[in-house]
Amino acid sequence: MISQYVIGLSIAIFGGWFLWGQDEFGDTISIEFIAIIWMGIVSYLNQNDLSKLIIALAGRVDRLDGGGMDVTKNASPIGLTDFGEKLSKQVDAKKIAQDYAAEVKFARNATEYRIQEACATFAEKKLLSKLKTDERVSLEKIAYKEGIDISKIMRVIGVEMRDIFLKERTKEAS
Repeated sequence: MISQYVIGLSIAIFGGWFLWGQDEFGDTISIEFIAIIWMGIVSYLNQNDLSKLIIALAGRVDRLDGGGMDVTKNASPIGLTDFGEKLSKQVDAKKIAQDYAAEVKFARNATEYRIQEACATFAEKKLLSKLKTDERVSLEKIAYKEGIDISKIMRVIGVEMRDIFLKERTKEAS
């Protein structure tokens, strides 16, 4: 086992040193650099250790993403997934969005995209600090219960807020 460790570590160090020294890679970490380090790690891990490593890495990625469940669909326009809809109902996101919509700033002639971005930015970066204590605590309890980062709930509120503005715009146009 120790010889596999030394070989794997040597491959990772040499490969990283070689690629890092190449002018075209500059100061960024390249996919090649990561691949060689990965090959070095894999060469000394047995299959059981590799499985544990993959599970641990997947858990870390989920935590970086705020939990494993997506709340928005990758579509245009952005919409809520079934989980996002469930969260919206749990936290009463439409009411929160309505209550704080007046604080979102964008130009009167803003495009739908700019409205969406203004609402997302407000919800994800400013709204939590503006919420009443009981509202914030309620959101935190639901985030904890669902095992997600509160930013996912804020993203849901941002989508609901955008929908409020777009519905108002449609009414004004007709």
